Amino acid sequence: MNKFQLILDGKIDEALALYTRDIENDFSSVTLTGRGRAYLYLNELDKALADFEMAAKIREQVNLGPTDGHLQMIGVTLWLKGKEQEAADVWNRLVQDHLADKIEYSDRAGGVESGNLLWYAASFEKFRNYRKQAEKLLKKKSKHERIKYWPGPVAQYLLGNMSEDDLILTARKSNREKRYLCEAYFYIGARALSKGDKKHFRKAMADSVATGPPNYVENEFYLARYELARTSE
Repeated sequence: MNKFQLILDGKIDEALALYTRDIENDFSSVTLTGRGRAYLYLNELDKALADFEMAAKIREQVNLGPTDGHLQMIGVTLWLKGKEQEAADVWNRLVQDHLADKIEYSDRAGGVESGNLLWYAASFEKFRNYRKQAEKLLKKKSKHERIKYWPGPVAQYLLGNMSEDDLILTARKSNREKRYLCEAYFYIGARALSKGDKKHFRKAMADSVATGPPNYVENEFYLARYELARTSE
Protein backbone atom coordinates (compact mmCIF):
# COMPACT_ATOMS: atom_id res chain seq x y z
CA MET A 1 0.00 0.00 0.00
CA ASN A 2 1.28 3.47 -0.90
CA LYS A 3 1.80 5.18 2.46
CA PHE A 4 2.41 8.58 0.90
CA GLN A 5 -0.92 8.29 -0.91
CA LEU A 6 -2.61 7.56 2.41
CA ILE A 7 -1.38 10.91 3.72
CA LEU A 8 -2.55 12.60 0.53
CA ASP A 9 -5.95 11.00 1.14
CA GLY A 10 -6.03 12.18 4.75
CA LYS A 11 -5.79 8.65 6.18
CA ILE A 12 -3.18 9.67 8.71
CA ASP A 13 -3.61 6.92 11.31
CA GLU A 14 -3.28 4.23 8.65
CA ALA A 15 -0.20 5.87 7.20
CA LEU A 16 1.40 6.24 10.63
CA ALA A 17 0.85 2.57 11.48
CA LEU A 18 2.39 1.43 8.19
CA TYR A 19 5.36 3.79 8.38
CA THR A 20 6.09 2.67 11.95
CA ARG A 21 5.88 -0.99 10.89
CA ASP A 22 8.11 -0.49 7.87
CA ILE A 23 10.76 1.50 9.72
CA GLU A 24 11.88 -1.76 11.36
CA ASN A 25 13.06 -3.01 7.94
CA ASP A 26 13.53 0.28 6.10
CA PHE A 27 15.17 2.77 8.43
CA SER A 28 15.59 5.33 5.67
CA SER A 29 15.21 9.08 5.28
CA VAL A 30 12.14 8.54 3.08
CA THR A 31 10.32 6.37 5.62
CA LEU A 32 11.25 8.63 8.53
CA THR A 33 10.10 11.72 6.64
CA GLY A 34 6.76 10.08 5.87
CA ARG A 35 6.19 9.16 9.49
CA GLY A 36 7.28 12.63 10.53
CA ARG A 37 4.56 14.13 8.33
CA ALA A 38 1.98 11.90 9.99
CA TYR A 39 3.18 13.00 13.43
CA LEU A 40 3.06 16.60 12.26
CA TYR A 41 -0.59 16.27 11.31
CA LEU A 42 -1.35 14.73 14.71
CA ASN A 43 0.52 17.63 16.34
CA GLU A 44 3.00 15.25 17.97
CA LEU A 45 5.75 17.75 17.34
CA ASP A 46 8.57 16.19 19.37
CA LYS A 47 8.15 12.89 17.51
CA ALA A 48 7.94 14.69 14.17
CA LEU A 49 11.08 16.68 14.89
CA ALA A 50 12.99 13.56 15.94
CA ASP A 51 12.06 11.80 12.69
CA PHE A 52 12.96 14.80 10.51
CA GLU A 53 16.30 15.26 12.28
CA MET A 54 17.15 11.58 11.88
CA ALA A 55 16.10 11.68 8.23
CA ALA A 56 18.42 14.64 7.63
CA LYS A 57 21.25 12.82 9.39
CA ILE A 58 20.78 9.66 7.33
CA ARG A 59 20.57 11.65 4.12
CA GLU A 60 23.89 13.28 4.96
CA GLN A 61 25.53 9.94 5.81
CA VAL A 62 24.60 8.22 2.54
CA ASN A 63 26.16 11.10 0.59
CA LEU A 64 23.41 11.48 -2.02
CA GLY A 65 24.06 15.19 -2.40
CA PRO A 66 22.91 18.20 -0.37
CA THR A 67 19.15 18.74 -0.23
CA ASP A 68 16.91 21.16 1.62
CA GLY A 69 13.63 19.34 2.21
CA HIS A 70 14.38 17.79 5.58
CA LEU A 71 15.79 21.00 7.02
CA GLN A 72 12.77 22.93 5.76
CA MET A 73 10.54 20.55 7.71
CA ILE A 74 12.75 20.86 10.77
CA GLY A 75 12.27 24.62 10.56
CA VAL A 76 8.51 24.21 10.18
CA THR A 77 8.32 21.95 13.23
CA LEU A 78 10.39 24.34 15.32
CA TRP A 79 8.06 27.18 14.32
CA LEU A 80 5.06 25.11 15.37
CA LYS A 81 6.76 24.43 18.71
CA GLY A 82 7.00 28.18 19.28
CA LYS A 83 10.74 28.25 18.59
CA GLU A 84 10.38 30.82 15.86
CA GLN A 85 13.88 32.27 16.05
CA GLU A 86 15.41 28.82 15.67
CA ALA A 87 13.09 28.09 12.75
CA ALA A 88 13.96 31.35 10.98
CA ASP A 89 17.65 30.62 11.50
CA VAL A 90 17.26 27.18 9.90
CA TRP A 91 15.52 28.66 6.85
CA ASN A 92 18.09 31.45 6.66
CA ARG A 93 20.97 28.94 6.66
CA LEU A 94 19.29 27.15 3.77
CA VAL A 95 18.93 30.44 1.91
CA GLN A 96 22.63 31.14 2.41
CA ASP A 97 23.50 27.66 1.15
CA HIS A 98 21.34 28.22 -1.92
CA LEU A 99 22.98 31.57 -2.57
CA ALA A 100 26.35 29.82 -2.38
CA ASP A 101 25.07 27.06 -4.73
CA LYS A 102 25.66 24.38 -2.10
CA ILE A 103 22.24 22.73 -2.43
CA GLU A 104 22.09 20.08 -5.15
CA TYR A 105 18.52 18.79 -4.83
CA SER A 106 15.56 21.09 -4.26
CA ASP A 107 12.15 22.06 -5.67
CA ARG A 108 11.24 22.13 -9.36
CA ALA A 109 11.76 25.89 -9.54
CA GLY A 110 15.42 25.45 -8.68
CA GLY A 111 15.35 26.21 -4.96
CA VAL A 112 12.89 28.93 -4.04
CA GLU A 113 10.98 27.14 -1.27
CA SER A 114 13.52 28.01 1.44
CA GLY A 115 13.37 31.63 0.35
CA ASN A 116 9.58 31.55 0.42
CA LEU A 117 9.60 30.19 3.97
CA LEU A 118 12.10 32.81 5.11
CA TRP A 119 9.95 35.51 3.48
CA TYR A 120 7.02 34.22 5.53
CA ALA A 121 9.08 34.53 8.72
CA ALA A 122 10.02 38.06 7.66
CA SER A 123 6.34 39.01 7.37
CA PHE A 124 6.44 39.25 11.17
CA GLU A 125 7.90 42.50 12.45
CA LYS A 126 10.46 40.85 14.73
CA PHE A 127 11.95 38.93 11.81
CA ARG A 128 11.76 41.70 9.23
CA ASN A 129 15.56 41.75 8.90
CA TYR A 130 15.45 38.39 7.09
CA ARG A 131 13.43 39.74 4.18
CA LYS A 132 16.41 41.14 2.32
CA GLN A 133 18.12 37.74 2.29
CA ALA A 134 14.93 35.94 1.27
CA GLU A 135 14.39 38.30 -1.65
CA LYS A 136 18.05 38.09 -2.65
CA LEU A 137 17.60 34.36 -3.23
CA LEU A 138 14.20 34.73 -4.91
CA LYS A 139 15.54 37.39 -7.29
CA LYS A 140 18.49 35.16 -8.16
CA LYS A 141 16.24 32.21 -8.91
CA SER A 142 13.70 34.33 -10.81
CA LYS A 143 16.28 34.93 -13.54
CA HIS A 144 16.25 31.26 -14.51
CA GLU A 145 13.79 29.51 -16.80
CA ARG A 146 12.82 27.02 -14.09
CA ILE A 147 11.07 29.79 -12.14
CA LYS A 148 7.96 29.01 -14.22
CA TYR A 149 7.60 25.73 -12.33
CA TRP A 150 5.88 25.63 -8.95
CA PRO A 151 6.65 27.04 -6.41
CA GLY A 152 8.31 29.59 -8.69
CA PRO A 153 5.07 31.55 -9.16
CA VAL A 154 4.90 32.00 -5.37
CA ALA A 155 8.36 33.55 -5.45
CA GLN A 156 7.29 35.85 -8.28
CA TYR A 157 4.23 36.89 -6.28
CA LEU A 158 6.30 37.65 -3.18
CA LEU A 159 8.64 39.76 -5.32
CA GLY A 160 5.70 41.71 -6.71
CA ASN A 161 6.11 40.26 -10.21
CA MET A 162 2.75 38.47 -10.19
CA SER A 163 -0.69 39.52 -8.97
CA GLU A 164 -2.73 37.65 -6.39
CA ASP A 165 -5.33 36.74 -9.02
CA ASP A 166 -2.68 35.39 -11.38
CA LEU A 167 -1.11 33.33 -8.62
CA ILE A 168 -4.44 31.70 -7.79
CA LEU A 169 -5.18 31.15 -11.48
CA THR A 170 -1.81 29.46 -11.97
CA ALA A 171 -2.51 27.14 -9.04
CA ARG A 172 -5.98 26.31 -10.36
CA LYS A 173 -4.60 25.31 -13.76
CA SER A 174 -2.33 22.68 -12.22
CA ASN A 175 -3.08 18.98 -11.79
CA ARG A 176 -2.06 19.60 -8.18
CA GLU A 177 -4.65 22.32 -7.77
CA LYS A 178 -5.49 21.81 -4.09
CA ARG A 179 -1.87 21.50 -3.01
CA TYR A 180 -0.84 24.59 -4.93
CA LEU A 181 -3.83 26.58 -3.72
CA CYS A 182 -2.88 25.71 -0.15
CA GLU A 183 0.53 27.29 -0.75
CA ALA A 184 -0.84 30.21 -2.74
CA TYR A 185 -3.34 31.25 -0.07
CA PHE A 186 -0.71 30.85 2.62
CA TYR A 187 1.71 33.25 0.97
CA ILE A 188 -1.08 35.65 0.10
CA GLY A 189 -1.66 35.73 3.85
CA ALA A 190 2.03 36.28 4.55
CA ARG A 191 2.13 39.23 2.18
CA ALA A 192 -1.00 40.68 3.79
CA LEU A 193 0.59 40.40 7.22
CA SER A 194 3.73 42.15 5.98
CA LYS A 195 1.46 45.10 5.09
CA GLY A 196 -0.26 45.02 8.48
CA ASP A 197 -3.53 43.62 7.12
CA LYS A 198 -4.32 41.07 9.83
CA LYS A 199 -7.89 40.51 8.63
CA HIS A 200 -6.74 39.47 5.15
CA PHE A 201 -3.95 37.43 6.76
CA ARG A 202 -6.41 35.43 8.82
CA LYS A 203 -8.79 34.88 5.89
CA ALA A 204 -5.97 33.65 3.67
CA MET A 205 -4.76 31.25 6.36
CA ALA A 206 -8.31 29.92 6.70
CA ASP A 207 -8.51 29.49 2.90
CA SER A 208 -5.20 27.62 2.94
CA VAL A 209 -6.34 25.18 5.60
CA ALA A 210 -9.78 24.75 4.03
CA THR A 211 -8.33 23.22 0.87
CA GLY A 212 -7.90 20.04 2.97
CA PRO A 213 -6.24 16.85 1.79
CA PRO A 214 -4.07 16.23 -0.21
CA ASN A 215 -2.38 19.19 1.45
CA TYR A 216 -1.21 17.23 4.47
CA VAL A 217 2.15 16.84 2.70
CA GLU A 218 2.59 20.60 2.37
CA ASN A 219 4.62 22.58 4.91
CA GLU A 220 2.32 25.54 4.39
CA PHE A 221 -0.75 23.61 5.53
CA TYR A 222 0.74 23.13 8.99
CA LEU A 223 1.97 26.69 9.27
CA ALA A 224 -1.43 28.01 8.17
CA ARG A 225 -3.22 25.76 10.66
CA TYR A 226 -0.92 27.03 13.40
CA GLU A 227 -1.42 30.69 12.51
CA LEU A 228 -5.17 30.25 12.30
CA ALA A 229 -5.26 28.59 15.72
CA ARG A 230 -3.19 31.20 17.50
CA THR A 231 -5.03 34.15 15.99
CA SER A 232 -8.22 32.61 17.38
CA GLU A 233 -6.90 32.62 20.94
